[in-house]
Amino acid sequence: MTMTEGDATGDPLYFSVPPVFQEIDLDGDPEERVRRSFERFGAALEGATPEQCGSLTLQQEVMIGELLEQGAIYAATCLVRTEDEPPRLSTAQFTVCVREANLDGERPLMALADGLRVPGSPREVAFAEFPAGRAVLVGDEADVHLPYTVDGRNQPQSHRVRQAQVVLPLPGNRRIAVFGISSQCLPEWSYYAAMLDDIAYSVSFTAPSEDGGSPITAVLG
Repeated sequence: MTMTEGDATGDPLYFSVPPVFQEIDLDGDPEERVRRSFERFGAALEGATPEQCGSLTLQQEVMIGELLEQGAIYAATCLVRTEDEPPRLSTAQFTVCVREANLDGERPLMALADGLRVPGSPREVAFAEFPAGRAVLVGDEADVHLPYTVDGRNQPQSHRVRQAQVVLPLPGNRRIAVFGISSQCLPEWSYYAAMLDDIAYSVSFTAPSEDGGSPITAVLG
């Protein structure tokens, strides 16, 4: 079991993540995290040069800084090779962020969904029921300009990045947990979306039974 601790008096949040995702240590020593990430990219990317692995590691560090500003309590990266011929690298990022929210009123989720909608944009907003309660679903796409390709080559490109989020109110309706997945590898999108759905179904605010595996626990302050 992996635990990210906040205030010990906070509410626990349990969820399970597929083993294909590798957790990013958000609170660890940056130098140690950089070393481990560099080694991990080198092992996963056959033939990658030290410069390519270093570029990917740097991009990850920039991303971590942004996640911490957004209230991230958990982050993980999926780094796999497809079964194509020849195989290619496919990546996705999974995050959990906790944000303040004031969900008062008779239909608080409806108000939240209305706030997430952007007129004229391709963003989709819907609702779904999960064991942890009713949630807002958000789907979006955006063009992202990166100086490197997904395997670290110095070749500026514009990528279409797709992301999906499951927004669940926490007990008390004063905060929301945002479970999100994003990827520029669109051919595998249905695979990643199914992973997010499985994670959302695993979310609980009470300790699961012992035979339910080893969930990740975030104690929220």
